[in-house]
Amino acid sequence: MSGEVISLGPSLRGEDRRIWREVEKNVAGCDSHYFFTFFNPQSSGKDVEKEFFVLSVDGDHVGRASATLDKNFGNVGFIEEFMVREDQKDFVDPLIERCLSVLKEKGVEEVMVKGGLLLALQTEGYEEIPPFGCPHNPPWYVDLFERNGFSKTREWRLFNAKLPKISKDKAKKFEEALDRLGIKIRPLKARDTKEKMAFDNLLSETNANPYMDTIPARSEKTSRFALFISSMVMRFLKVRTFVGIDKNGDVVFFMGYLPDFNRAMLPLNVINEKRSVSPTLYSSLKVPFAIRRVKVCRELGIKLTFPTYSPPPSYLSSYLKVCQERGIGPAKGVSEDIKMEDILNYFIYLMRKDGYEEMTACVAQTDNLSMQPLEDFIRRYKDVKTVGRYAALVYDFK
Repeated sequence: MSGEVISLGPSLRGEDRRIWREVEKNVAGCDSHYFFTFFNPQSSGKDVEKEFFVLSVDGDHVGRASATLDKNFGNVGFIEEFMVREDQKDFVDPLIERCLSVLKEKGVEEVMVKGGLLLALQTEGYEEIPPFGCPHNPPWYVDLFERNGFSKTREWRLFNAKLPKISKDKAKKFEEALDRLGIKIRPLKARDTKEKMAFDNLLSETNANPYMDTIPARSEKTSRFALFISSMVMRFLKVRTFVGIDKNGDVVFFMGYLPDFNRAMLPLNVINEKRSVSPTLYSSLKVPFAIRRVKVCRELGIKLTFPTYSPPPSYLSSYLKVCQERGIGPAKGVSEDIKMEDILNYFIYLMRKDGYEEMTACVAQTDNLSMQPLEDFIRRYKDVKTVGRYAALVYDFK
């Protein structure tokens, strides 16, 4: 048996797109916890360059990956959409090497692996339903990259917890602490141009996790129509964002949560696994089905975001250096007048009030987010379990 790496070029059209999807079905077609991509994975914007590759073994397409360069991070490249069939993993090295070679020719100093929206791969918890946005891959994927020179530089743990009941008096302690600082907390006015821009700017400045998806961009002038559509989508999908407004009317902090869309789509995924619907019908049903489920289900809420600060680690990757050069982080410190426990009590109170019974939250080791208080907090309660572990993998050409 012999393997061959085939380039599909910078975009996927016609037969090339069919081959790309074929690999996805070949590798993950029987995995009810894998959520097939709905959108075409093309270059997202003029500043992004991609090249798509597939691994062919004796004429069978058994693996794929894309080499991505975002010019906003000129010296950092990414390997994305990587997957390979387990029985063919011994042939995958040339695929990884090809991606590295292409990115090196573009002048990058560092390459990171991106799974889902997170710049990481899953190391534990493959048997669980992946929280929305998180990678879902067999843990042996990490071994494949490590044997090709990649190193782990960050790790995450995701905890699932039954939400405890928080009394209104406990929740009010956070509001009282904010009152003493002259800050009022309320839902984000997503249709207010000035407030939305202020929120986007704060999100960029205090980006709680630069490894998650892309760095938030500072908001530019946005049309009222675009804001209206955005606010309607957020409301329909139950994405909740709360902001703190100081005496001058400035947005000084934020927190938020959203439903786990993967949990909402799981029933349709099981139907697709049984081949009860055609792939085309599955793709067309997925988004409206998820929206309907999100409207009625109160199973799981995810994503905890509020700015905190922790000292930078001894290792500072090229990726994080670029973040600093762009003015990203570290996040502004939380006032000593505000206890972390009061923040979390208030946050859980909001989620319970909104009908949620569970929460999945990330305890991360990053440069500007110290989540240890969250871990200590939720471990007081029963039914807390780790649902996933993730690691950032970096290849350093230097």
